[in-house]
Amino acid sequence: GRVVVAAAPDQMAAVLDGAAAAGVPTSRIGLATGDRLVVKDLLDVAVADLTSSWHDHLPAALGHGTTQG
Repeated sequence: GRVVVAAAPDQMAAVLDGAAAAGVPTSRIGLATGDRLVVKDLLDVAVADLTSSWHDHLPAALGHGTTQG
């Protein structure tokens, strides 16, 4: 499996160091600045759209009783 993690620029080293200490391989794939997430030349999407997908659609896909506060 894969996981995408977003971290503030000043926390990036700590996140990468923690992953390395746990033996988890990492790849920096993009940068979220302002209102967009850009991943190399592969993806350019509004952060608001990503937030909506996570907040609104995931609970519906998993069924009733799952909510994000």
